Amino acid sequence: MTGKERIERLQKWWKIFKTSRGFHNILLYGVFVAIAALFWLVMALNDSIEETVDVGIRIYNVPDSVTFIDDPPAEMRISVSGKGTSLLQTCLLRRPTININFKDFADKGVFRLSASSMVGLLKSTFGTSVDISSYSLDSLRLQYTTSPGRRVPLVVNANVSAADGFVISGKLRCSTPAVTVYCASPDNDTVSRVYTEKFVKRGLDASEQVEVKIRPMPGLKVVPSKVSVTIPVETLVKKKSTIAVKVINVPPGESLLLFPANVDVTYFVPMSRFNDADTDINVVADYNDLASHRSGKLPVRIGTHGAGYVNVTLLTDSVEYTIVR
Repeated sequence: MTGKERIERLQKWWKIFKTSRGFHNILLYGVFVAIAALFWLVMALNDSIEETVDVGIRIYNVPDSVTFIDDPPAEMRISVSGKGTSLLQTCLLRRPTININFKDFADKGVFRLSASSMVGLLKSTFGTSVDISSYSLDSLRLQYTTSPGRRVPLVVNANVSAADGFVISGKLRCSTPAVTVYCASPDNDTVSRVYTEKFVKRGLDASEQVEVKIRPMPGLKVVPSKVSVTIPVETLVKKKSTIAVKVINVPPGESLLLFPANVDVTYFVPMSRFNDADTDINVVADYNDLASHRSGKLPVRIGTHGAGYVNVTLLTDSVEYTIVR
């Protein structure tokens, strides 16, 4: 049977079915169900119900020069009761919002909204047909400033370590080296640096980016409130170099000739530094060690080495010497 034949067959069946008694019974039943559901909905909406809803908070007419030290809350929770029709209009079909005029409640660096003012704003939002039984925020007190912010260095507070065979290759990199600090009082305008919240990362085997919050400070607003910190991690590779031995503490009028004058050193470095010069590694021999070593050999040791060198090891522990006077 072709597709066209199937369609024609279905159309024929539908013409017969819609003129049958069974079809009319089903249609009549559906109409009664819809009427009953509508009647139930009307009765339910006329009943008194209780509901807990989230109410948005919007502060308007805030001058561009104003910065809130305390962030205004975005919403509050309230419990309301009333007829279903009233609640449907005020808070069920849309999210209710109370609008607060900044200029009506701001004075000398403090934005104050009393409990009575809060009740008045809620009643104006919900109307007289809805009863408000409780609310999570009964008043508001927010500090603000009109002074410009001051740039302050940001210090990352972290404890990080790499897995075996890897190394933290350099300083942690922050998305911003400084933050802007706003002060509510001139007494607080003495901050010289700001810290992130401390975070710990162990056993890292790849570079990682972490989002970190700024540590809160009383009476201050810090922008931004969080930053991105990159932890650079590299694979360690083994390297061998020949380093000249430096003699220290030689008395005036004397000198030491060392055999050999250069020794081999092995160490691990980040892969990106494999081809760098080895000028940061110092190997020393101390003239004062002659008194305790009569074997004709002078001990050598690692003096200093730069950051990034791991497991610096001498392949020889002593050299022969000749004193020249």
